Amino acid sequence: MRMPQNNLDAAFKAADSDSDGVLSKHEFIKWVETHRPIMAETVETLANAATPAFKQLFFLGLASAVPFVGFGFMDNFGMIIFGEYIDSTLGVALGLSTMMAAGLGNAVADVVGISFGQTIEAISAKLGLPDPQVRAS
Repeated sequence: MRMPQNNLDAAFKAADSDSDGVLSKHEFIKWVETHRPIMAETVETLANAATPAFKQLFFLGLASAVPFVGFGFMDNFGMIIFGEYIDSTLGVALGLSTMMAAGLGNAVADVVGISFGQTIEAISAKLGLPDPQVRAS
C-alpha cells in the first residue's frame, strides 16, 4: 500500500520538527512514536480484510484472461499474415531473410493489436461474464 506523494510530503514536513529539510534519527523516532496507533490500526484493518472466495477469484481470473486471449489471437494472426506478406514482397525485393520478415510482421502485428485493444476489451465486456465482486479498499 503506497501513500500518495502529497501525503508523504506532508508526513515528512510534520516529522521534520526543526524544518531543516533533513530528517534525523531522533525526528523519525519521535514521528513514529506519535503515529504508532494510526499505523497499528491500519495494519489491523488490513489483517481483518475479507479474503476473496475461490468463486470470486475464479471469475476475476476469467474476466482478466478473456481480453488477453483475444489480444493473443489478434497478435498471432496478424504476425502470420503480415510476416508472410512482408516475406513475399519486401523480403523478395530487398533480399530480407525469413526471420527479418517475421520480426517486421511481429512489429506490425503488435501495433495493430494495441490499436484494437479497446475494441477487444469492449467485446469481452459484452460476453456477460459475471462480476467477481472484488474491490480494492
